[in-house]
Amino acid sequence: MHNPQHTVTAGAVVAAFLEQCGVKAAFGVISIHNMPILDAFAQRGAIRFISARGEAGAGNMADAYARSTAAWACASPAPARPRATSRAAWWRR
Repeated sequence: MHNPQHTVTAGAVVAAFLEQCGVKAAFGVISIHNMPILDAFAQRGAIRFISARGEAGAGNMADAYARSTAAWACASPAPARPRATSRAAWWRR
């Protein structure tokens, strides 16, 4: 029998992986496609999500964060955008 209390979502797996990598801040465009990850960020409370207006801005914000704090940062594009990639970009000084 299925027990919803023991269900692990894909968003929770992504959030846990980013936490293990030491990511404290993630930047991106809010989209229906990344809502499960954003929900997991909010539930787990270890990664702060900063919304950007566009993918380029998210990448620049992640780059500036990584350079100014010497910490890991990631930017995730919205997959529904026509020219967006499906992989996250990583920065670390």
